[in-house]
Order: sequence, then structure tokens, then C-alpha cells
Amino acid sequence: MKDLITCAQIAKHSNKPFVKYIEKGFEFGLKIEHLKNYPIFGDISKLEKENKLKAKFDKGRKLYLKKIDFNYLDLIYDIAVEDQCNKYLTNENEYIQKKKKNMFNLKKRINSKGFPGERLLGIADSTICDEVKLKNKDLKYRIIEFPKAKAFDEINESCFAQIIIFPFFMHFDYCFFKEFDNKQLINEIKKGNIHPRDIAFFNDNAFATLFGANRSFCKENKTDGFYFSTFGFEKHLFNIKVANKLRENLFMVPYEIDIIKQEYEKKYGFNVFYGYSNYR
Repeated sequence: MKDLITCAQIAKHSNKPFVKYIEKGFEFGLKIEHLKNYPIFGDISKLEKENKLKAKFDKGRKLYLKKIDFNYLDLIYDIAVEDQCNKYLTNENEYIQKKKKNMFNLKKRINSKGFPGERLLGIADSTICDEVKLKNKDLKYRIIEFPKAKAFDEINESCFAQIIIFPFFMHFDYCFFKEFDNKQLINEIKKGNIHPRDIAFFNDNAFATLFGANRSFCKENKTDGFYFSTFGFEKHLFNIKVANKLRENLFMVPYEIDIIKQEYEKKYGFNVFYGYSNYR
């Protein structure tokens, strides 16, 4: 969906028709209130009235909700909340064992359904269960029962990604890449179940937090610690040529393109990075 919002921003800046991109975005989880984060679109109430966006939103929203696997989303919420509670355990081995059990259950679902990304579960949304009459299933209700999961008090809907499971994958010692080989990851990318930049994020996070962890996309490709990007990481360890080769393997644009995108954000007030920590 971020590509549609990017197109809408460029079209608006260029004085070309842009609302068609917003309307298409409704089919992928965009809400009218999300547009308030983009001053370039002007007065949202005026935009909504002039273009009859409410009716078009309702139509697109129905299509969007039909595509979501709510049983799978329920499992993801359960695992994410439990992990937030378990991380406070004083016995580290007990925490690891609980994580392994949850990973085993999640991996079975991943192997049968696919990775829990936007294609299957939609983007992060604080009220989506209420919307389809699944009572007390949204995270805000689960936090009432499990206060230690307070990290989910506020859901970043404007990230336009399904990020709820990310902390679970990041709380290791027990790395994401231990469970999934590169071939499976590439297949999941091709199916549209996982975004390549999410894999890049997990990889960079592993090296930044596990100090040269030997379970990563980089290690399997025998590059041993070179990052996909320098965003938030050690620049002196970064090699652009190696990073761009890794990016090519995951169908990502060269690193230099990201730098240009950052420059456009500053120059024109665009927003073109999304996902967890704006990594996409």
C-alpha cells in the first residue's frame, strides 16, 4: 500500500490526479484518517467531501476485510502478547523454552499458510477485530488482561505493515534465521507473504544486537556481518557493494536509491519510508 501513497504524494506534488491512488489504497487497509499524516493532501475533511471518499472507503474496506485471515491474526496476537509477558521472567531458560514452543506452533502455521504479513493479516490496526464483531479480540482488550504487554498500548497504524509479531522475532538469542532457510524466505517473498525489507531488518538487527550472530541471511551468503543498510547501525562495518548484492538477491533497490528517497523526503516533505522503524 505504501507504493500507492507514494504515487499519490508525487501526483499531488506534480498537480496531477492523485485521489485514484488513495481510493485503491482503501482495498489494502488505508483509512481516511491516515491521510492526516500527509500535509501535502491538504484539508482532509474537504478532500473527503469533494471526492465522496466515505462511500469509496466503505466499498474498499469490505474488500480488504474479506482478505484477512482472522484466525491467524488471533494466533499472532496471542503469541505477541504472551511474549511481552514472558520476557519479564527471571528464569532466562524458561523464557527461551516458552519462545521455542510458540515458535514451533507459529512455524506450523507459516508452513501451511505463509508468513504473517499484510497479504494474510492486513496492516497493523488497533480496532480491526471490533470492526468485524470479534468481541474483545483487539490488543487493547488483551492488554487489560495482561498488563505486561503494555508495549502494544498504541499501535502504529501509519507504518502500513503487520508489525505485531516483530518483537517476538527480535527477542533472541534464538534468532529468526535459525528457523527459516534462505530458500523458504525467497519463496515467501515471491508469494507476497513477507516483505524483503523485513528480512533485511531482522538481519541487521541480529548483527547489531547479537554481535556477529552466525544465523542470518548474510552468514548463509558468506558475507559475515555486512548490513543491508546503515540505518541505525555501525557505518564503519558497512560495505555498499556487498549490501547491494544482498539487496539484489532479495529484490530490493540499491542502497543509493534509499539515499535519494531520504533526500526527497527532506526536500519535498514526502513520506516514503514505512514499516517497523521506518525500514521499508
